[in-house]
Amino acid sequence: MRLAARPEFAAMYQSLDGSDQIIVSRSLDSLEGSTEPIGKPLRGGLARCRSIRTGHNSRLRLVYQPMGDVADLIAIGKREGNVVYLIALEILES
Repeated sequence: MRLAARPEFAAMYQSLDGSDQIIVSRSLDSLEGSTEPIGKPLRGGLARCRSIRTGHNSRLRLVYQPMGDVADLIAIGKREGNVVYLIALEILES
């Protein structure tokens, strides 16, 4: 899949510490190398999106929307309190 990062995603990625950036980069490489969407399908307002567990101890979630052969990277952040999902929903609704 070809990766297309939204500006919000790029800002969130840049705000991660260096070690998390390395781990997330590996997840992005896996996504880019796949021919099919990977990760967990989401529900509700994010029903067209998927989530990939990444980061130290899988504490981060990478939310993207598969669109044909393109992965629209929406958000990355902590799963705690569903923060990343709320942010992703806000981005998609704006």
